[in-house]
Parts: sequence; C-alpha cells; structure tokens
Amino acid sequence: MKAEDTRRLRHIRKADMLKCKPSSLDRVRRRVVFLAIRAILLFLSIAVCCHAQTNVEVLQARANSGDASAQSTLGYMYANGEGVSKDYDEAIRWYRMAADQGKFGEYLAQIRLGLLYEQGKDLVSAYMWYNLAAANGSDIGKKNREEIERTMTPQQISEAQRLTREWRPITRNPYRASTSNLGGTTFDVRLRRQGGVYIVPVLINDKIRLDFVIDSGAAEVSVPADVVLTLMRTGTLTPSDFTGTNIYTLADGSKIPSQTFRIRSLKVGDRVLENVSGNVASVNGSLLLGQSFLSRFKSWSVDNTRQVLVLGGVP
Repeated sequence: MKAEDTRRLRHIRKADMLKCKPSSLDRVRRRVVFLAIRAILLFLSIAVCCHAQTNVEVLQARANSGDASAQSTLGYMYANGEGVSKDYDEAIRWYRMAADQGKFGEYLAQIRLGLLYEQGKDLVSAYMWYNLAAANGSDIGKKNREEIERTMTPQQISEAQRLTREWRPITRNPYRASTSNLGGTTFDVRLRRQGGVYIVPVLINDKIRLDFVIDSGAAEVSVPADVVLTLMRTGTLTPSDFTGTNIYTLADGSKIPSQTFRIRSLKVGDRVLENVSGNVASVNGSLLLGQSFLSRFKSWSVDNTRQVLVLGGVP
C-alpha cells in the first residue's frame, strides 16, 4: 500500500471516530436523563418507606385495640425484620398478645410463638404453645409438640403440661386500660410463671428489655452487678446515673451496703415511670421489680387466675 493511501485511510478512520464521538449536547442530555431517573428512583424509595411506616402505624393501632390478627402480623414482622428492625423480644410480646386471646382456630400466633421459644432453646414454653395450638385444632401444633417431646426430659414435659393446664385466655388486650369495680383505672400486664415466681418484661431507659421477678419485699428495683456492667457497656446506664450508697436490711435481718443508681425510664406494659431508684445486687442475685416501682402506683396486685399484674391508677 502506498504512503499516500495509508494517510488517506488514517484520515477516513479519524473522521469516522469523530462522527461516533458524542457531542457536548448529547453528553448533557444523557446526564439530565440519568439524574432524572435517579430522582424518580429516590422518590419511589421514599414513598415505599413512608408507605411501610404508615402500614406499621396502622397495624400497631389495630394491635393496641386488641386485634389478634394485627398482633400476630406485627410479631412476624419483628421476628423477621420486615418493615421494622428485627427484635426478638418485640416479636415475643406481640405474638404473646395474640396467642393469649386463645380464640378457637386462631392458632397461628401460638405456633409461631412456639417456634420462637424452640429456637431460643426454651422447650418447656415451646411445648406449651404447641400443645395449646393442637388443642385449638392445629395439626402442625400437634406435630411440632410430638417432635420436641422426643428431646425433652420427663420433668420438662410435666412442667410444660402444668403450664398448659394453668394457662387462661385473655379476651382483651393485656396492656389495655379497664375500669375496676372499686372505681378508677387499672392496667393489666401479662406475666409469665417461671420456677414458682412471676416474670414480667421491663424496658430499661428505652434501650434494653429484661425479665424481672415481681418482689414486693424488695425496697427498690434490684439489678445484679454483672447485668449493671452490661447496661453500662451498652450506654443504658452512665456514670452520672449512680447516686451513692444505701444500707439495706435483708430478710434474715442482716444489713449490707449497696450502690444505688437512677433509672431514667422504666417501662412495664405501656406504663412508663421516670427516675426510678435501683440498687446493685450481687452477681448471683435476681432482677427484682421492687417497691421503688410498685409503690408509685395507687394500688397493685397479681391476678393468679389470669396471670396478670394489675396496676391501679396512673402515677
């Protein structure tokens, strides 16, 4: 090929490349289209989030009014992190509210509650809820009960059967206000019986939920030292919350000093108390819901038949 032909061919290729290269106007147009699409996608994502939030709020309103279906749905959402942050304790709470209604045929919440307890290795509670679901006509409840029964000890099965016999349905929201026969407003909080004592879930400083034993003999809310350290590590308690040292008299008459602290907010059911005094117990101690909480109400009692804590009067 001659040199002149080679130069001509290079000029033709360069011209073709210039034709294919997008102009500045084309680049601007593409950029505008890209930004428009991006804005639309952002708008749609915000709309979906808002819609999801609205759905959660609607469900919570229905659940708080005692709708078992809404309660069960919220339990599922919290158990799986769908539309809300995954929260095992909240899942248990909403499932329990639905399952406790005990309506015949509405055994889905009881089965799901059993599954959560089984995943948490609490086979006694899992057996109990599977057993109740089976009594409500669920073949799945019966099958699940039979499967976990093979891995349980006779003592565990006996305890689960006892809990099943003692269980009573609550036909209304266990955190809902009612009017007592003596006048005034009372609030019921569902309890769980464990080892001969009643357990109630408590939310500390709007951060961590812990199971407390109701103990009217305890002067204050009592928290074991190792749990206090955990609360400090998570920022639930801060150095400024500690208030000093008190001397406490034990049941045997002995007296011991204990460090005290302030719980900024303590939530039981839907009741929130602020600035509740607490003390640090020994590592081997239990979480006790004592008089610094109970005495803030005009009255309180435990209904053994319904297994609820009845709080009278708004503090």
